Amino acid sequence: MRDADSFDDFYRSTSGRAVRYGYAVAGDPAEAQDLVQEAYARAWRQWAKLAGHPAPEAWLRLVISRLATDRFRRLRGWRLAASRTGPPPDVGPPGEDTVLLVAALRRLPPRHRQALALHYLFDLPVEEIAREAGVPTGTVKSWLSRGRARLAELLPGAAPRSPSWPPPGWSPARWPEAGWCSPPGRAPTRFHPPRVRPPRGRRPPRPRSRRRPPRRRQSAVPPARAVRS
Repeated sequence: MRDADSFDDFYRSTSGRAVRYGYAVAGDPAEAQDLVQEAYARAWRQWAKLAGHPAPEAWLRLVISRLATDRFRRLRGWRLAASRTGPPPDVGPPGEDTVLLVAALRRLPPRHRQALALHYLFDLPVEEIAREAGVPTGTVKSWLSRGRARLAELLPGAAPRSPSWPPPGWSPARWPEAGWCSPPGRAPTRFHPPRVRPPRGRRPPRPRSRRRPPRRRQSAVPPARAVRS
C-alpha cells in the first residue's frame, strides 16, 4: 500500500533539485517542469516499491533523463519532416465574412451557439444534440430556430445567392429536420410546414331541429269499440 506521507516528504525534499536537473537536461524551464511532473507521477504509481529503494532520487533523475531523451527524438523527427516538406505557408488574416460571423456568434446565448455548432459543424442530428445537452428535442429545435433568426438579424444579406449552392460538406437531406429547405440553384429558405390545428375541446350539442314530427294519419273507419255485456 502506498504511503502518502512518505511520498510528500520525498517530494518536498527533492522537488527543487529535480527541477534544476530537468532544466539542465532540457534547456527550457517549461519543458523541465513537464518532465519533472511526469517523473513524480510515475514515482507515485510505483511508490509502494520505490519507497524501499536505496536511492529513490537517483531513480527519479533516471526517469527525467529518459523522458528528455524521448523528447529530443521526437523533436528530431519533427525537424527532419519539416526540412523535407519545407516551412508551412503563411496563414493570411481572416476574411471579412469570418470576422462578421464570429462577432455575430458572440452575441448569441451560449446554448444557441452550442446547438448551431454541433448541428452545422459536426453534422449532428437534433436527437443526438438533445442527448448530449440533456434537454428535449423540442428545446434543441427552439435553440436552432432562435439562433438562426438572430443571425439573420445580425447578418442581413449574408445568404449566398450563387447557383453553386449547396456548399460542399452540407447535408441537404437533413435540412427539413432543422427547419430549412433549399430549392436547386437557390439560397436556403425557411421551411414552413403545414399548420396543424390544435384539437378542440368538447363540442357543444347541436340544437334540436324545429321541424315537427309528422302527424299520424287517422283511419277513415273508426276503431271497433268493445261491446259491453
